[in-house]
Amino acid sequence: MDRDPDIVAELHGIRIPAAPHLSPRTIAAIQRGLYERPEIEGTLVNLRPGDRVVELGSGAGIVSAIIARNVDDVQVRTFEGNPDLIDHIRKLHALNGLSDRVTVQNALVMAAPDPVPSTLFSVSTSFLGSRIAAADAAETDARTFRIDTLSYEDLRRDFPHNVLVMDIEGGELDFLGSADLSGIEFLIVELHPTIYGADAAAECIRRIEAAGLILDPASSDLQVKAFKTPARMQLGLDQSRVAWRAVPECLAFDPDTEWAEAIETVTDAVLVKSPGTGTGPITASVFDADQREVPGAISWHDATTRATISRHHPRPKRITDIAGTWVFGGPLDPLSPDALRQMLARLWCLPHLAGIAPRGVVFFPHGPATADRYAAFLAALLPRWAPGLDPLILSGPSRFETLIVPPQAVAAGPLRHGTADFRAFLRSRAAPAAKGGAGGRLCLHDGPSAPAMGAGSPLHTALTGAGYRVQDLARAPLPELLPRIETADTILVSGSAAEDLALYAAPRTAKIARLAATPGDHATDFAPLARLYGLDNAQDIPLQDGEDVDDLLHRLAAHGFV
Repeated sequence: MDRDPDIVAELHGIRIPAAPHLSPRTIAAIQRGLYERPEIEGTLVNLRPGDRVVELGSGAGIVSAIIARNVDDVQVRTFEGNPDLIDHIRKLHALNGLSDRVTVQNALVMAAPDPVPSTLFSVSTSFLGSRIAAADAAETDARTFRIDTLSYEDLRRDFPHNVLVMDIEGGELDFLGSADLSGIEFLIVELHPTIYGADAAAECIRRIEAAGLILDPASSDLQVKAFKTPARMQLGLDQSRVAWRAVPECLAFDPDTEWAEAIETVTDAVLVKSPGTGTGPITASVFDADQREVPGAISWHDATTRATISRHHPRPKRITDIAGTWVFGGPLDPLSPDALRQMLARLWCLPHLAGIAPRGVVFFPHGPATADRYAAFLAALLPRWAPGLDPLILSGPSRFETLIVPPQAVAAGPLRHGTADFRAFLRSRAAPAAKGGAGGRLCLHDGPSAPAMGAGSPLHTALTGAGYRVQDLARAPLPELLPRIETADTILVSGSAAEDLALYAAPRTAKIARLAATPGDHATDFAPLARLYGLDNAQDIPLQDGEDVDDLLHRLAAHGFV
């Protein structure tokens, strides 16, 4: 490529010659592998030798050339409405020796019965935006051309095909309304909701699925959607043709290992979160410099349920650059009972950053908290867990010079309490042992997890009478609650967030009991786990069906908790 000044880029083995429609920005995207990447990679991982491919919307001809070059025994017919591009596309195909495997035609393929023989086509300043002309366009417009049409039924008869690739700038809505997709095993389409709206984009998907094709999330992104027949779906993805970064659908984890996964350092990392708040999973992602999602930055509720759902890469103009090295802290909701668990899920990496001096920690905002609540929470707690580091709550798409992405080492369910390294990190930040014992008795519960302990309930009244301060985590600001945990001599916990707070912050000398309503083996798993955290005076007191308050108090007294 260096010996031929006419070749401006190479992508997936295709040499791309200079052409008037290839702007410096487009050439740079091709050189970085970012040009039409979701469509190209989503196609390459799904094609198989012998496929016959129709592409609607040739663009620069690069996608059809890549298909023909990288898949054995494949035939491609591609159609483009912009007459200015046809000679350049043929030159590109010929330059790469593909003229016998891919042909291009200056025509618009119409699925409607008995289509008109020609229609107007508007050519955009950018070739990527050219499309069928609006109804009020005139043939006298400087950049509007009358283009021949081709019936899709005739195309199906003359060139039977099993793969359909579509990028026709909004025309897919009308096409899918009439197209007979029988015989199509794989279809990939770029949707354009900015042209016809989100409801129409959903209608495109409905029409494809009505033809018996199934959406494949593994090879789709926000706008480019891949669909396959059930038989084709069983073939899986052939990742040999692309540098694929698989985004996991479940999480393998062994809490006894020293490391969950390696800490990853990402340069020019882009963080983005979709607008909106709420208590469910948030739509947020971390991308590397090649706009690939960083799998290690996904946050999890448990081994199979994500706390963050993938979203698309933001437009470059919306991204704010932030200098320095930062640690990725994941999602944070300062009003949640799990707030400390959320904050610590990744900070355990700090002792392992030998020779690296981060500037701060960046979090995805989650939940309805105001900026003041975030500031108060982090001002009170971050200095203890990450001394000297600045807090940052992401306010918009941001590019970080360097981002440290540790694996998530703690979550609810089977991942709840993390690795040996995580436990060691907690012990290294523990409150001084001398503080233990000054705070008396404390009962912590997650409101929804322990409704029998709500204010005014018989158990709440009885425990209060026995000298306990009964604290609903949903109603207690964590910065105020943590010192009470660190100084208590006796602690009762009910609910996973309450359990974790005791594990993280209780004095080693404290007596701790979990009031577990969990049946089976998990009813007695807290005490051995607490011993891993250096809490030797912990035990499980399973709640019993039909047990009244007096009976429970009697059992607590027998164990020395009343």
